Amino acid sequence: NERQETDITIELLNDIDATECARITDEAEVHKNITINGNGNTITRGEDFKTIQDTARSTYNPAMIEVTAPKGKGASLTLENITLNDAGKYEGKIFAQASDGEDKSKNSSIVQDAIVAAYGTDTATAEIILGEGAVLKNFGGMSAVRVTGGATLTMESGSKICDDTVTDRIKGDTGSNGSAGAVWVQGTHVDMEKDAKIYDVTGRAFYVDGGSADIDGIISNIKADKDMWQGNTGIAVHGRGDSDIVLKADCQVKDFNVNASQGSVVGMYGSDLDMKDGATIDNIKGISAVYMDDFNNDYQHKALINGTVSNVENNPVMRSWYGHIEIGPTGVVKDCVSEDG
Repeated sequence: NERQETDITIELLNDIDATECARITDEAEVHKNITINGNGNTITRGEDFKTIQDTARSTYNPAMIEVTAPKGKGASLTLENITLNDAGKYEGKIFAQASDGEDKSKNSSIVQDAIVAAYGTDTATAEIILGEGAVLKNFGGMSAVRVTGGATLTMESGSKICDDTVTDRIKGDTGSNGSAGAVWVQGTHVDMEKDAKIYDVTGRAFYVDGGSADIDGIISNIKADKDMWQGNTGIAVHGRGDSDIVLKADCQVKDFNVNASQGSVVGMYGSDLDMKDGATIDNIKGISAVYMDDFNNDYQHKALINGTVSNVENNPVMRSWYGHIEIGPTGVVKDCVSEDG
């Protein structure tokens, strides 16, 4: 049962508009490793992007690129020196998660999961690697990149997720939750390495549901939008469903100027936060730096602050609602302004 692997590199020679999904799948005996070198070119989501069909979701609106592992051998996609631009476009009118259960009838009305999505299994990993020079921008559907079902994401140094034309999100038609965030994680793991960046995004950087994220990059100038899934809570990182979030030593979360009645930069909902020595949350105006909500579960989860929280102006700077916030031995809270605490 030794796994066979095949490595394929695709060179992009010019800018293109895409109107249908490129699907990367494993084969019966082969784990595929696909690298797309964009040579500085851009793939843009075109008009009237085609629906596709599979047994899990019937007819649905897909990502521009999907990585799946139906044969149980696994597959990976590496993007290098390329921009994928959703241009804020979406097919469908309902911003929600597509159903893979009995009722798939509405999936053709549900917007696309992502610009790039990976769907793994319990026994096979579907992997997305954003390499040097990879840029995802202006997501129009639920996210820029979604990983679920054992799939993984790595944002390597020099990769970026941003918006430069999208300035407002919409909730969508009846049945909508709103978009999730730039990175949407469900029950699996993502790594954001040092010097990777998520910036100028409208809505949220990370939405982690029942999974984990190791964040060592830079998250800056995320613009709150009330029409996002869960609104303005956790606009840099929103963790829920017993997720585990680590802000590593080189992580910088900074430069948020939010005009909102409530909200948080890092919001933990029945989840754990580990902010390491060296990590910083800095220059935050209008929302709390950290919010803990354990849903009346009597402090079962913890936000451990061993980094530095500084220059926060909000009432309050940090807040706990049945969740435990601990300033660790290297934790620093300084130069903050609050009337409440």
